[in-house]
Amino acid sequence: MQPSCRSSAGGSARSPLFLFGCRGSGLLIVPERPGRIRIDAAIKAFLKRIGKDLICAKLEPKLRKKGDGLMRIGLVSDTHLGASASKLPDALVEGLRGVDYILHAGDWTHPRVAGLLEDIAPVDGVAGNNDGPELVRRYGRRKLIELAGCRIGIVHGDLGQGRWTEQKARSNFPDEGVGLILFGHSHAPYSKREGDLLLFNPGSPVQKRRQPRYSYGILELSGGRMHAEHRYYDDRS
Repeated sequence: MQPSCRSSAGGSARSPLFLFGCRGSGLLIVPERPGRIRIDAAIKAFLKRIGKDLICAKLEPKLRKKGDGLMRIGLVSDTHLGASASKLPDALVEGLRGVDYILHAGDWTHPRVAGLLEDIAPVDGVAGNNDGPELVRRYGRRKLIELAGCRIGIVHGDLGQGRWTEQKARSNFPDEGVGLILFGHSHAPYSKREGDLLLFNPGSPVQKRRQPRYSYGILELSGGRMHAEHRYYDDRS
């Protein structure tokens, strides 16, 4: 399967949505808080009854908030905040302000993190190896979404085939034709193109391990093309 969009990557010093619907029907359901909404058979029947063209006409503006069609998405992973955490790093919060959505590649560590991010923008993602049953039930361990014509695979990076984290992440989406694979686990910023595929690890905004700086990512989608870059900072307070 051919990738659904072209990709590019970059870096600077300055990272949700799940789209429900039937492929080919033109029906997209865009929840404000995607992790808290389930679409059951009765709702699907209702939507079919009132007309999917009308639904699409009403929901499409949520996908294009900017006049030029640009969508900006925050890419985050490995937040590792406990139950007592009252805030995210100021640099992360300020850097994410204005994004349309936030995607999280796992190791939230506590459900409270989702609420902190949802104060900024709608959030979706996957659970990691350090996440409990509640987060696994809510997000799953592997996800395939489509935004602005770009197909994105999300996985934490601890499960899969291969020796290195990026290899394990890649093995989770062998035939889906994704343009971007978002993963985490290593806490190490990573960006590599393989043809039209971009492998991207935003790093960690709170636990840099052996990395020189904390990091997250910003993804821009427009006209079937994508550009992703890392954002770095030194103070995690």
